[in-house]
Amino acid sequence: MPPTTRGACRENLDAYKQVLASNAEAVSGFGGRLAVLYTFIDAALPHLSVSQRREIAYRFRQGVADVRSFGDDLILSAAYQEALLNKTSVLLIAAENASNIKYSHSRSSADETCGQWRRSG
Repeated sequence: MPPTTRGACRENLDAYKQVLASNAEAVSGFGGRLAVLYTFIDAALPHLSVSQRREIAYRFRQGVADVRSFGDDLILSAAYQEALLNKTSVLLIAAENASNIKYSHSRSSADETCGQWRRSG
């Protein structure tokens, strides 16, 4: 391989490494923000009345509908759409159920993306 080709390959490899490192850092930050939000939801939902939960669920549905309508003009991946619908469902169930059900964002083998439900007791 001529020296110029090796140099170009090395530059491309370095650029890919930088992109991968940047993406890994962004995903890690996103995961941290999600952990905080789920912890807040677990702490806050049990203290809300049934009527407050219903109002939250209603407004949340409206907000998700707005988010989905913005996406109508964009090409979004199936993974994005699936995650949006799954998380929406999980959070609506949490908002609409009794206060002894809470969302756990821990992973389970059956459902790594949506978490699992547990009864607190």
